[in-house]
Amino acid sequence: MRYGQIHTPSLFKALVLLILLAQVALVRAEGSKVYLLGNITIRGTPVTLSVLLHERKITDLADCEAFLQKNARGSVADQQLYRHHIRQQKAGITLKPYYRCIESEQDISRWDSRGFYKYIYLVDMRNGLSFTRFEDTNSCWAAMRNESDKHSESLFCTKMNQTISGA
Repeated sequence: MRYGQIHTPSLFKALVLLILLAQVALVRAEGSKVYLLGNITIRGTPVTLSVLLHERKITDLADCEAFLQKNARGSVADQQLYRHHIRQQKAGITLKPYYRCIESEQDISRWDSRGFYKYIYLVDMRNGLSFTRFEDTNSCWAAMRNESDKHSESLFCTKMNQTISGA
């Protein structure tokens, strides 16, 4: 082979590899979405309410984290992106909001600001991310009774008004 010539089998292999890598990236992009997980706990209790907010403009965890660093102080209220406002409660109740960026391949229904928080999930973020649905809060708490991380930012029971497929 002379200088400047392209070896056809090598070029073909490179193109095939490039196409396969593009397909893997496309499947990953279609399969997973970035969510802003908002947890609101009532101080002094293990009660947590959660929302999973999805924004089409946020496509990777780095963008979500940048948004959090810029905006998350109490309620998240950005005119262009996530919209989630914590309503002020009556005197005597202290709410503690916490936001975290997650990526999930599960099908998660849209959040409804007026919906009733009737779905109970055990959220486990210790080794990846998993949601396990329970019929009632006591069953959820019993499932994690012996865990050392219970009621932490990585393992908690929560009430949601969204459904999560496979949970």
